[in-house]
Amino acid sequence: MPKSVPENYTVGEFMESIWSQGRNFRISTEYLNIASEYLKNTPQYKKRFGNIDPMIVTPWWRKGDNASAKIFLSFGATEAKPPEDSD
Repeated sequence: MPKSVPENYTVGEFMESIWSQGRNFRISTEYLNIASEYLKNTPQYKKRFGNIDPMIVTPWWRKGDNASAKIFLSFGATEAKPPEDSD
């Protein structure tokens, strides 16, 4: 089930908690490059992955090498985007 960032966490702390469980971190947004740069500049991302670009996924192309941090193109209604393995 998709989760939001708890009030007492930063996004970086939330990402680290997801990765420490062996899970992938996913974002759905219309602002792919802004989200990618934001993730890459968090201390937790830099410590874990260095300069590796998050994977950006659209229906037409993919770029980036880090499947542990995926950014999906959203066409609105982001709150309605379930994980791929949900029914």
